[in-house]
Amino acid sequence: MSADVDHSINLAHSPFQEYLHTNYIPTDSEIPRIDAHLKPHEAELGRLDSLIQDLTERRSRVKAYIESHRALLSLPRRLPQDVLEGIFAACLPLERNPTMSAAQVPLLLGRICSTWRTVAFSMPKLWAALHVSLAFIASRTVRKVAMLDWLERSAPLPLNLSMWFTPDIPGCHHIFHLLLRFSLRWGALSISNITHEDFQKMAQIKSPLLEDLKVAYLNVNDWRGLEVADNANADGLDAEKGSTILSGPLFRGMKKASVGFALRDLNVLVPATPFSWDHLEHLTLVLRVDRQSSQVFSLTTTNVFRLLQGCKNLCSFRVSLAVLELPDAWITEVIVLPSLASLVLIIDGMVIPAEGVTESAYFVNFMEHLIIPHLDIFRVLHSEWMALEVGLMIGMPVLTHLATHSPSLSQLCIPLSTIATATSLQTLRLFSCLTRLELRFGIPRENPLMGGDIETNDTLVVSLGPDTDMPNPFPALRELCIRCLIQDEIWVNLAENQLKYHTKLQDLHIYNGVERPNVVLDVGNFRARGLNVWVEYTVPRRKQLPSSGLTVWSGFEDKCFIVPASWDPWL
Repeated sequence: MSADVDHSINLAHSPFQEYLHTNYIPTDSEIPRIDAHLKPHEAELGRLDSLIQDLTERRSRVKAYIESHRALLSLPRRLPQDVLEGIFAACLPLERNPTMSAAQVPLLLGRICSTWRTVAFSMPKLWAALHVSLAFIASRTVRKVAMLDWLERSAPLPLNLSMWFTPDIPGCHHIFHLLLRFSLRWGALSISNITHEDFQKMAQIKSPLLEDLKVAYLNVNDWRGLEVADNANADGLDAEKGSTILSGPLFRGMKKASVGFALRDLNVLVPATPFSWDHLEHLTLVLRVDRQSSQVFSLTTTNVFRLLQGCKNLCSFRVSLAVLELPDAWITEVIVLPSLASLVLIIDGMVIPAEGVTESAYFVNFMEHLIIPHLDIFRVLHSEWMALEVGLMIGMPVLTHLATHSPSLSQLCIPLSTIATATSLQTLRLFSCLTRLELRFGIPRENPLMGGDIETNDTLVVSLGPDTDMPNPFPALRELCIRCLIQDEIWVNLAENQLKYHTKLQDLHIYNGVERPNVVLDVGNFRARGLNVWVEYTVPRRKQLPSSGLTVWSGFEDKCFIVPASWDPWL
């Protein structure tokens, strides 16, 4: 580029400078002069563009050369395979099974490089769990092949599978039969939306490694095109078929039977004649409820009692319970359950009591005929799906019975009556081994989790804490949870007294039914002094967006099991 051209690129030196950036229209004689003036600059621009392109290509080659050699020095390349395998295993999701999504682990790990793909494909642990949306897999042959490859890579480990049925879509049953081929390696199985016909096929096989099975039945009334027997209930099974489910070959072949069922009528699972299911050790029976459900049937107290009579080896039992008995059907026998360590009762139904009989009388009758000497955990929850006019309150008779016959009880979660408060709280102090206590005062119609009169609740909470007369009312207590309407200064006083009298309490959880205040009290002061305090206020419930179409995630967004939000129905 000449010095003259280089100098002339300054607009101030242009012979047409006075006309630039104006609305001036060149004359016919000026147009050729402007064209002639621009020719050397246009030539220089082309030369510079060519030079830039050449330099850019040279820069890219140098950069690629450096990066290719720098990759030899990268830390991941030098990681020992056992360390790399440990990192891969730590990437697996903890709260759910992996899905067949290329954007998720473990498939994502195989897309990084050939070495990572080789390592990932050689690790059975990465492929020993899978969530299967049967309709999604059935929609394309390549997905079926990919599913089989996935499960083959997991050999010889036990499989943890979760399945989501969509029985009205063609091909779902074929995929289900393919999964039956792996029954010898089932370790944990969670099935949602299954029909009774499909489950009957599965219940006839044996799965020697299976230890944990959860089944949520399909609500047949919500589907069209499914043939249902005239005598079938809302779950598609009649009492004769239902009462044989838990005694089938699949369950009796389980060495450690942890079984959970979610249906709309739980009573159909209990045989009408005496039975013995000694193979069951952990049993969960909860309602499956949706917005279209018109009727649901929790286990009645007499059926729960009969179930416990036939399952003498139960270690844990979680059940949706309906207090629906009539006085003439009250329990008269007493059973001893020496192995039962955890009993969780979800109250899902009440009745208008007969004259002279209270709602709690049915429940007291049930509890007083259970002798559980080694009970460690006892919880009574109220189902969130139905609004109760009057909630079941645990009073002194039940607490006295537990304190007498279950002296080693360490975890207690109950809705406490606000009527006989003083005697109830005195009875709680009989549990000398109690390490975790959760109380809910009052069960209003609007929110079964919170409630009660706030002034009454304040009085109750104050009476829980230590004072001069009783400096350590719960000597073994480590964790205290309170759910109710309560003023902030009340729980602050409770926390201060715990520190003042040097109790063993380590964690204080307050679930306050009032709206979150603009200024939230700082709990850091308590934590600095050795007491972990958590305070939660009422928050709006998030709306669940409906899913559209078939995806690899189908099933995860479904809420089959409706219980209070803070409780996992399968725990």
